[in-house]
Parts: sequence; C-alpha cells; structure tokens
Amino acid sequence: MSLKQTDRLRPRGTLDKSSSPVTSGIQAIGYEGTIGMSKEEFGHKWAKKPILMKEKLSALEKYVNKLEESMKDIKESLDVVEDHIDDWKDQFRDYVNMSLNSTIDKVNE
Repeated sequence: MSLKQTDRLRPRGTLDKSSSPVTSGIQAIGYEGTIGMSKEEFGHKWAKKPILMKEKLSALEKYVNKLEESMKDIKESLDVVEDHIDDWKDQFRDYVNMSLNSTIDKVNE
C-alpha cells in the first residue's frame, strides 16, 4: 500500500464523518493508504525519509560548491577583462595625447 497525499481540502463548517461543527479554517483530509496499514509498515515507510533528506542535502551541497567554484572562475575572468580595459584606456589616452601634441606642433610651425 502506498502513501499518496491527497490534495482535497474541506472548507470550514462542512459536516461529514470526520469533521465536527467546531471545525475552523480549512483542514487537509490526510493521506490515502494509511488506513489498514500496520504500525510497523507505517514506521518503515517513514523511516526512509531521513535517508532521503540526507541524500538531498548532499546533492544540494554539491550543487552549491559547483556554483561557488563557478562564481570564483567568473570573478577571475572579470578581473582579467578589467585589466584589459585599463590597458586600453591607457593606450587610448597615450594616442590622444600624441595626436594632440602632433597637431599643436603643426599649428605652431
């Protein structure tokens, strides 16, 4: 028997076998497959949950580590690009100064 969560909701005040007139808010009706299941079967089904959570946590940690490595690589690439931009700015400034000085020299002749 499987544990399948039902998505059915019971609005406030509805009277059926499992509700009372004092019901407030909306209540989830529960899980299919738990009725008739022994305590051992129920415990066995839910005993796997911590193991699955540890596996999910481990996978998430690996994903975070990969993202951190990628961010580090991107920062290094950005530093290289910024260095190139600074070099180009220096070269451009030198070229403009050289051109202006040449023009000034021609005008003064």
